[in-house]
Amino acid sequence: MQKWWERIFLLAIIAIAAGAVYAIWPDEPERYLPDAIAEKLPSGKGLPSSILGVGLPCKSDETNTNPAADCKGMTLGLDLQGGSRIKLKADVSGLNVSDEDIDDGLNAAKDIVDSRINPFGVSESSVQRSGKDELIVELPGVSAQTARDITRPAVLTFCEPLQQGDQLLATGAPIAVVTTGRVVYKPGTCDPDLDANGQVNVRGADGTVTRQTPTFTTLENVGSLEAIIWTPAKGDLNGAPTTMTGAFLRSNAFIDFDSLGQPLLRFSMTDDGKKVFGSLSQRLIGSPLSTFLDGEPIRGEDGQVLAPTINAQITDSGVTTGLSVGDARRLKTFLNNGAFPIPLKVVQQQDVDASLGDEAVLHSVEAGIVALLLIMGYMILYYRLPGLLAATALGVYTAVVLALFKIGIPGSGPVTLTLAGIAAFVLSVGMAVDANILIFERMKEELRNGRSLIPSVEAGFHRAWSSIRDSNVSTLITCGILYWMGDRFGSSIIKGFSLTLAIGVVVSMFSAILVSRTFLRLAMNTPLARPLWLWTDDKPDLETPMSTRGVTGVEAADA
Repeated sequence: MQKWWERIFLLAIIAIAAGAVYAIWPDEPERYLPDAIAEKLPSGKGLPSSILGVGLPCKSDETNTNPAADCKGMTLGLDLQGGSRIKLKADVSGLNVSDEDIDDGLNAAKDIVDSRINPFGVSESSVQRSGKDELIVELPGVSAQTARDITRPAVLTFCEPLQQGDQLLATGAPIAVVTTGRVVYKPGTCDPDLDANGQVNVRGADGTVTRQTPTFTTLENVGSLEAIIWTPAKGDLNGAPTTMTGAFLRSNAFIDFDSLGQPLLRFSMTDDGKKVFGSLSQRLIGSPLSTFLDGEPIRGEDGQVLAPTINAQITDSGVTTGLSVGDARRLKTFLNNGAFPIPLKVVQQQDVDASLGDEAVLHSVEAGIVALLLIMGYMILYYRLPGLLAATALGVYTAVVLALFKIGIPGSGPVTLTLAGIAAFVLSVGMAVDANILIFERMKEELRNGRSLIPSVEAGFHRAWSSIRDSNVSTLITCGILYWMGDRFGSSIIKGFSLTLAIGVVVSMFSAILVSRTFLRLAMNTPLARPLWLWTDDKPDLETPMSTRGVTGVEAADA
């Protein structure tokens, strides 16, 4: 007799499987399936960004007007999507730096690379530490040139307010400001890109960029430094106007404190820097001076532009006051050694063509489908009805695992699939079948010993559980060790393999113990339980004859 909770389990399994299939259904089935089959199948619709008020980890585009597009497609790694992988190493040879300086410098360099990535639209990028002196930058879907631009040692630029009239002569003249929005500067500089009409590009709160005519006012009437239109600060170098950049600074800026405990940021210039900074600081006494990195002003902890006021001419070393401790540390980091706080060199760059990645995806999907069908066919031919039920459970397992890969795990986001990850997934499919094989072989042993079908199936699950548990736990321990090693040595391939395999192993336990067991219990309470040949081809031992017709709970056993 069927128990009520078995029906509940069945309905839950059907609902989970249907949701998983809907989530993973491809947008273009014709890419992976034969035309005769694909033309009759609908295209995938993706998933909304939230279900019942719960946001899904796979939401990746907050500006997309179509919420369903947020969960379309798998997150692919470099080897499948194409892109670049760059390894940067701290080049401190000949420098007197401590391990703490290297650690702080690499953390700051990591933040700098992260801040550069967004303007290039690289949504699935990864910047991580490797060892004590390396950074690994992975940029899927970008060209090799874009990758080099993102990791280049950019120039730090000093910028002054744009003034009315001749910039180099109009000392104390009104400065240019915008009434709304933020000024958009030329890439990598603080040049406001004035047109013939004196207008500048301004980005509004909604993200749109428009041209705006600046107004001129005195510094005292400026409400916020954000409204100021900046321009490269220039000084005199051997008679030529020269922009002040980080190249003119010595890498020895440090933080000091005055008698009241307020932070002081001290810095000094090179010989040429003394000339450039000396002339521009004399001209700009009483004016703010900001620093730009990659076309964006350096901001403090409160999000405001860091622009200390010049109080006196600076010809050798300078002192910046009025900063918080955190802002002083941040500005010190950027002043030392230009854009990157420590010298970095590219020690390895791997570029994968997008067309090769697309071809790898197609071959991987085809290989996965063939492997799945072969495993299902073997199970059905060898184990008959239990094999058919196991093949059905395997289909549920495959859909659930792929859905987890696509939607993501709460708190960690979607799983990035690589070729190694797909190999781990295929391996986990075999391990899921292995659990069913252990159960069925135990079941067949019980049947050979003369037990009826229902006790044999229950005994098969009970006796196989310890083996399934121990093998899966040992695999999970190995996955943990591999993930730690991959994280320690900056190998995303090892991390992807271990994470994918671990997810597959966990779901396989759910599939074998719950899904397969529910299917078998329901089948045992149907007429399919009467013909024993559907369950095994083994003959009972002569010493312990068993009924080939009677099944407890279905038909009375033979006397």
